[in-house]
Amino acid sequence: MLIQSLREMSQRVKNERIKRILTDVYRYCNLILYTRILRFFGIEKSGDAFVLTFKRGELKGKRIVFPYSNLIDEAKIATSVMDTFGYLIPPQQSPHLVLDIGSFPGDFPTIYRLSGRSGKIIALEPDPDNFRYVLLMLHVNGIQADVLNLGVYREDCLRRFSQKGLESSFSSNGRLEIRSTTIDRIVDSYPVLIKMDIEGDEIAALEGSKKTLESYSEWVIACYHIIDGEPTYKRLLKMFPDDYVCRLVNPRHLTLHAYRIQSLNVI
Repeated sequence: MLIQSLREMSQRVKNERIKRILTDVYRYCNLILYTRILRFFGIEKSGDAFVLTFKRGELKGKRIVFPYSNLIDEAKIATSVMDTFGYLIPPQQSPHLVLDIGSFPGDFPTIYRLSGRSGKIIALEPDPDNFRYVLLMLHVNGIQADVLNLGVYREDCLRRFSQKGLESSFSSNGRLEIRSTTIDRIVDSYPVLIKMDIEGDEIAALEGSKKTLESYSEWVIACYHIIDGEPTYKRLLKMFPDDYVCRLVNPRHLTLHAYRIQSLNVI
């Protein structure tokens, strides 16, 4: 919770000096966390890639290859993988379709498959550089998925986009124009599992998923981003219909888990 609070504070403050101090403290705390994470898996440089090997749990002994890139390093890989485990909640129904919205660096589809889980995977990544990295990572790890260079929003449109590696996001000041579509246009089978971490755009994306919410859908959504002065989970919790169970999980990387409680209605 401390790390999450520091991140939220650094997003809120307007004084640039204080913001830099909070950001530095946040990075230092992440470094401490990284040393603790290494009890669960190891990361080593091998040729032109980082190789992560699991030391514990159901994936013990299995490996993931992260192609070398200036977009990532050992610490970013470690924290991203730990965040991914926060999304891997046992699903209420085995999904026919899995959407990974905000896929970079590609560890969610990889770990999802290594865990023996089923369903067609569609990964969406709007950042062109990150998109190419996801394609490469899934290829070298032998993971089959449809990877789309798209954003997700409340409507189909072109939007300005800022490239910032793991924190790339849509922004009115962005230099690129990237196409966005809606969840309803992508989802074509049910049940569907939707993982979403898109730097605060989760609210707008959910607004474009009316049809999906009316069918059987299960969601794991990053909900710690600060929009209009408050964390996104406060609005997201109000957006799900009454027949959904919603709960907050994974305090380090606060996540909303939501699923429909009525009997499965496959379309």
